[in-house]
Amino acid sequence: MGASARAHPTWALIAGSVPVRVAVLGLLLVLAFGASLRASVAWDDAIALSANPAVRSLAAPWRFFTDPRTMDATGTLPGAQYRPLRTLGWALQFAVFRGNAWGYHLVSMLLHACGAWLVGRLTRRLFGGGAWLAATVWLLHPALAENVLYLAAQGNLMCVALLALALDLHLRWLHSRRVWNLAASLGAGLGAMLAYEHGLLLPVLIGLVELFRLARRQTIRVPPVARHAPYWMLAAGFWLWRSAIVEAVPTPPWWGGSWIASLGLQLRLWLEGWRLTVLPVGQLVRYLPPDAPSWAPLGLAVTAHLAVAAAVVAALVRRRHLVVAACLLWWYVAQLPTSNLVVANLGYMFAPRFLFLALLLPVAAVASAAKPRLQHSRTAVVLLALLLTAAVGLDRRQAEVWQNSRSVAVSLVAHNEVDFGGHFMLGFSYLLEGRPADARRHLATTGAIDASWPPVSFLLGEAHLRLEDLPTAAAYYAETLRLQPVNEPARLRLAEVGLLIGDRAMASEWQQAASDLSQLGGDLKAGYSLVLGHIAVGLGSCAGVPELVDQALAASPGAADVLAHSGNLLLCCGDRQRGLGLVREAADRTRDEWLDRVGDQAWVDIAAIQPIIPPRRPFR
Repeated sequence: MGASARAHPTWALIAGSVPVRVAVLGLLLVLAFGASLRASVAWDDAIALSANPAVRSLAAPWRFFTDPRTMDATGTLPGAQYRPLRTLGWALQFAVFRGNAWGYHLVSMLLHACGAWLVGRLTRRLFGGGAWLAATVWLLHPALAENVLYLAAQGNLMCVALLALALDLHLRWLHSRRVWNLAASLGAGLGAMLAYEHGLLLPVLIGLVELFRLARRQTIRVPPVARHAPYWMLAAGFWLWRSAIVEAVPTPPWWGGSWIASLGLQLRLWLEGWRLTVLPVGQLVRYLPPDAPSWAPLGLAVTAHLAVAAAVVAALVRRRHLVVAACLLWWYVAQLPTSNLVVANLGYMFAPRFLFLALLLPVAAVASAAKPRLQHSRTAVVLLALLLTAAVGLDRRQAEVWQNSRSVAVSLVAHNEVDFGGHFMLGFSYLLEGRPADARRHLATTGAIDASWPPVSFLLGEAHLRLEDLPTAAAYYAETLRLQPVNEPARLRLAEVGLLIGDRAMASEWQQAASDLSQLGGDLKAGYSLVLGHIAVGLGSCAGVPELVDQALAASPGAADVLAHSGNLLLCCGDRQRGLGLVREAADRTRDEWLDRVGDQAWVDIAAIQPIIPPRRPFR
């Protein structure tokens, strides 16, 4: 016990009280992330959560594990995002909070707090102390803020908490030799894999954690095969299951065009990752390949990482500083799934939130090493208080950034005036808000940066269509088809433009080109069917319209907008009884469906287009 504790035994008693420590951590959590309770949804939250009908029911919950379409209704998210435990979690939250986004953000905060507690437990298991400090640092580290503020990152929070639990239970099993500890560790590990694909690293992380026992000269009585084989078998079984459920992900060229170029890019991004680990200020929301930090040229990155590798090898050969070596190895290994170095484009763009697992062991080691200094040095206590205060400030700033999709995009553009994703997201959000002129401005900037992505030209067409600049809109839809010859939304829009300009031949041509919907499903099929119906009515023919209506209703049963458009189409074609019935049903569904949307900025997929041409009766 330090001098300050001996001089103030009452204060030491209060400070050492578990309820007091929990209350302080709870206050810090609210100060840091409380602003998220008034936030909406952002980025992929809209597709994966807000507009995803799969999470609005707990019926047959096993479907989240067997049907990859439950990830989102449009199928636009990559198959690599097989995270059924996260999706099941959303369904449970929807049963409680419905469309109130604050409830989901509250769950994220609680999941983060749970992860901090489990990181603290693992710290005590590995080092014998520093648990509360590790939990505090984990709770407030700004590089982890995105995981708390981005609802799509709830899988990250689940994964790291369950991995910390699995590692803790594994170490308990090595000590007690009780089989139930091993079974519980394997169960937690499986949960981590089902929450986020980083859980597959568990067998490797088990080996790194065991280096700490060697560093403390503790013997391991369980033979290597017996203690590692169960985890490798678990990982292999999960990978086989995942491969059977999720369709194969296409393999585009490596970032930069080659594996060597991709490696160079990743080394630069990892150098930025080290910077965020130690100095997490001024962080961007994410880095695309063109956004690699200018301060980290390839030569500096290679030199720095070679120096780290040399330090690790020297520590392992001399069997000294094994804790440092294990932490450095852990930091790199934990990011391999998102590095794009193992399988082309199965990784992701670098983002600070991808440090969620890489920081676990370094935070635990630093906290355990710092605890003795805090007990004997007031200067160290003051310095820690200043650092935690700064961390809370940085977390609060991030919470303001993650209020909604537009605020995220504004932050991206503020960091980088030529940020492709930022301008695209701003243009998309302005288009949905009914501000086509603002949308056109940002989408034009996006096109000037990179005009090779079909959604850019398609949305520029949408903006010009809403501005009634029909020739320009048609030109952008044609450009979309040049970039992507099979693009049903662009074909349908060209048919509608043909009707608007009075060119029935053009409308008929593009209607026929876009008539094959057999490969589509869900909301996309419903949207396309309705647009085709509107075009048919505009061309003066109701032939096939009832079949298109049935097709739309079957593809998206009970959706208010589908019911309303279907009813209007049938009314235009003379089926008054059924048409009025569908319109009335749509009116009854509208309020409930709006409440079902999580947050107040529920996006729709760009392909799920709505009809522009109002239906009119073709026969008098």
